[in-house]
Amino acid sequence: MDKIKEIIRTLEADDVREFRSFIHRQKKKKSRKDLDLFEFLLKNEANKPAVIAQKINVPNKEAYYAVRKRLLRHLTDFIVLKRMDDDPTASSSIMGSLSLVRYLFSKKADELAWHYLLKVETLAQSHEQFALLNNIYLLQIRNVPSKHAPNVQEIIEKYKANRALLDEDERVQFAHGIIRQRLHERRVESKAVNIQRTIQRVLIEYDLADVVTKRPRLLYNIASIARSVAISIGDFRDFEPYVIQQYESVEEQHGFSKHHHFYKLSLLYMVAHALYRNRKFAESKEWLGVYHESILQYNRSHYNRFYPLYIMLLAAIRNFEGELDEAIQMHETLLEETDFKLNMENRLTAILNLATYYSFQTNYDKTRELLWSMPTDRTCEKNMGKEWLLKKNMIEMLAQYELGNDDIALNRIRSIERYFDNFIRRPQNMYVKHFLFAVRNYMNNPNSMNADNFYEFLEGKFDLSPEKHHSTIDMSFYAWLKSKVFKRPYYEVLLEHINGER
Repeated sequence: MDKIKEIIRTLEADDVREFRSFIHRQKKKKSRKDLDLFEFLLKNEANKPAVIAQKINVPNKEAYYAVRKRLLRHLTDFIVLKRMDDDPTASSSIMGSLSLVRYLFSKKADELAWHYLLKVETLAQSHEQFALLNNIYLLQIRNVPSKHAPNVQEIIEKYKANRALLDEDERVQFAHGIIRQRLHERRVESKAVNIQRTIQRVLIEYDLADVVTKRPRLLYNIASIARSVAISIGDFRDFEPYVIQQYESVEEQHGFSKHHHFYKLSLLYMVAHALYRNRKFAESKEWLGVYHESILQYNRSHYNRFYPLYIMLLAAIRNFEGELDEAIQMHETLLEETDFKLNMENRLTAILNLATYYSFQTNYDKTRELLWSMPTDRTCEKNMGKEWLLKKNMIEMLAQYELGNDDIALNRIRSIERYFDNFIRRPQNMYVKHFLFAVRNYMNNPNSMNADNFYEFLEGKFDLSPEKHHSTIDMSFYAWLKSKVFKRPYYEVLLEHINGER
């Protein structure tokens, strides 16, 4: 595929709109061939250079390649600036400031250059950007002596101390890679995964056991790896005590500074979400209370990123406490919020949650309306992943059946089985394949299952025993089928299963 086309495909709809404005930032032109090329590649598959040159009305291939270079430069600048805006670690801001400092030194603006260089040193130290600090100290050494600079020996001592921290950081990167690999191998081989023991062994091997509690960023990175494994295997029982113990250790021993606030909020959400997945709803709400209070600190510096997660998780708990109407209203309000803009991931998640809640309410017209309001499946998969898309398709399939569109529902089952074949053949996902078989069987002949043979029909195929720990949305599919067979309210059956009854 064309390389620029690949870059353009990574842009979300909002990014595309912003880029169109960005490309005009320097001056307006009636005709911009770089923008014409962007629009062509956005809407069409790449073609031979001569063909594209003709489509965008440039005289020859040489002119076309000049336009490509210009477009690539604009895309690069746009993405760098976007990354700076989205970067919670301040590394992008530091790199931008260093470029300014080098420019000032080149123009002999010595006093101003040192002013910004010392400021950026402080910023890099507070955000533990040791690799960038290494460059900062080398830049300082290259620009002494100066009456605006510290003593060169002082700079060298700071450089040496930073090198030790940088070495520690590099060992952490090695440990991250090993942890990720070992957990991945166990997941692929469907082996039991003891997350805490696996992580601790690697940290001891790299002499990092005591470092993690001193460095919230490192803990966050490791916890993120462990959480991704918990999500992929659908089991948070091992992850929950690990992340709680690690968070409490940091809080008790060192605390979280203002510069570590992003990591504190991320870890608090991980704790609350793990407790929710383990159906410890009361405990999850307690941690959510701490999480919410923390979101409001420091002038709500991370409010847009974390507040939607708070609302969606609290609404999920309310739903399974029997407050379905409240859960729906919380999501409706969130999607109508004008004080901040939901990112693509949060917006899609909120819409899918709301569609699911309306299905619990048996308002399937509203469920279908919400699902149809989403972008294409291709866009959803790119932003949310294959498993998320599978669940969206399954919810839509059930909604179509409830609306009397049996043929559409059955076609949707066949489409799901084809597109997600490799995914649902994995041992941990085989229950999806069996569930689809059972649903097709029921849709074709509702009398084939009844209260007497229901459990026998699903025996060994859709095991919802406590040790399996399926997610709540997976259990909602099972509850739907059971509600149909037993002729009982869907939401009532779901709450029984979520709260541990058969």
